[in-house]
Amino acid sequence: LDEAVATMYPLIKPSFEDLANQIITNQSLENISYPDDSKYTSMILLDAISTSLNKALENEGDTDTGVITP
Repeated sequence: LDEAVATMYPLIKPSFEDLANQIITNQSLENISYPDDSKYTSMILLDAISTSLNKALENEGDTDTGVITP
């Protein structure tokens, strides 16, 4: 996480680390909990994680990475 972002949004890093630990432990985005003091930050991050995973699943069979190889 960029230092400027961490300075401007101090709840992002600890919220993201907590979410990452829960997701890894549960192997799921279901039943994720977050503290009241970072509820909205966690909800936004969880939505971004979910969107990213869904996009990755959509592109899973896509072998064209846009990289041209000789």
